[in-house]
Amino acid sequence: MVIGMKKKQIKKCKVFLYNKNAFSLVEIMVVSATFVIVALGVFNALAGGRRAYEVSAVQIDLHFQTRKAMRALTQELSQAGVSSVNINASNDQIIFKVPVSFSAGTIAWSANIQYFLGGINGEELMRIDTATGQTQVLAQHINTLFFSQPSVDIIEIGLLAAKQSRQGDNLQMQLVSQVALRNR
Repeated sequence: MVIGMKKKQIKKCKVFLYNKNAFSLVEIMVVSATFVIVALGVFNALAGGRRAYEVSAVQIDLHFQTRKAMRALTQELSQAGVSSVNINASNDQIIFKVPVSFSAGTIAWSANIQYFLGGINGEELMRIDTATGQTQVLAQHINTLFFSQPSVDIIEIGLLAAKQSRQGDNLQMQLVSQVALRNR
């Protein structure tokens, strides 16, 4: 009998050591490693999505500023008189006049209107009306402003805008447009 009892005790010990109701250390380590890998994958996906969102927001702002600047320039410059347009030697400023009234076959012209880069870090498109002295900031993040006159009644405008995202990505947008001067 003593031998039989020892066998029972040995069985109890084996059952205790190999109880399937508990997890082994290897199983816990495998599950933990799998969880860490999945968590890192989710974190990387979320971080990439956040970065893409922030870059997109900067890109949208840059596109908005550039198009806003070009729209302001083309709308007003298309009304300019051919003889009143003056582009400076470095091709980065333009001065012109627009008609304010028309009577008895005569056009009354405005005071000079000037567009140039200035303001914060020289990256704002500025408009000055010399009659009133009123200065407006039309757009920001404009790095380069370029004017040329390929023919007497055509003005070419070039804009280059740049902005840096929080992550350090340098984003740029360039627009080029030609404006036909309609008033002689």
